[in-house]
Amino acid sequence: MHRYILAVPIILFTLGCVERTELRTVQPPPTITDEAARALYYDILERGNTAVHSAVLGYEHGADDLYEFRPAAVCQGLECTEDFTLEDVQLEILGTRRGIHLGHENVRLDDVRVWVYGGWMEDSFFAIQSNDYLDTENHGLTVVQGYAVGYAPGTSPDLGAEVTATWNGFMRGVDLGDWPDRGDVISGDAAVVVELDGTGMTAAVSFTNVLSRLAIRRPDMTWEGLTVENGRFGYDAERGDTLTGQFFGAGHGEVGGVFERGRIVGVFGGMRE
Repeated sequence: MHRYILAVPIILFTLGCVERTELRTVQPPPTITDEAARALYYDILERGNTAVHSAVLGYEHGADDLYEFRPAAVCQGLECTEDFTLEDVQLEILGTRRGIHLGHENVRLDDVRVWVYGGWMEDSFFAIQSNDYLDTENHGLTVVQGYAVGYAPGTSPDLGAEVTATWNGFMRGVDLGDWPDRGDVISGDAAVVVELDGTGMTAAVSFTNVLSRLAIRRPDMTWEGLTVENGRFGYDAERGDTLTGQFFGAGHGEVGGVFERGRIVGVFGGMRE
């Protein structure tokens, strides 16, 4: 859980209308215990030196306006992980998806109900977080933000004798578009394919098999031709259509990032095949 989002000025806004009975696929028994999951989480934070943030988007239940706050996309340094914690958080381990541990967190802090859904690997984790405000002054407001956190070596992957490499994982997002879709949670498969040619290294990101909470098919999403430099790639052609990805781990075995497209804000992560 990221404490930072709790400090966002309350001109931002809820997923208070989102039912918590979202559709879930049948998961195998957890492959990691609660104690081990928390220990890995804090180990990642202790070694972490990079945090990638999405825009903070929000709304008031029933209103058409969408509020936004856009912090710096990337924070580098040991201080970037200081505001993350699992203290007092109820952690539900959901098994794995494409080799990545899945977890759901929820906690009540003062007058805010926080829920987080994300995945974690050995050197990084990524999550989408929503804060539902319950106090009298701000009741009915929600803010949503995604983030990816971990140890990033700051170098680009070594492809060896290959000209391409693939990182497979999953994505998770929240639709903040028009009603009635506003607040819908979506998920799908994610793939990052890196290629090396005469002009340098590029990445292509694709989200496929994207489904809503009620298993309604959503369009695939793709970003292509993203320049990879110092272990990072991104796309920021226009407001509301952005992506930032970061390779994590000493051997670049993991990738994580955030995105925004069509008023969907979300996260993605994957492991190298």
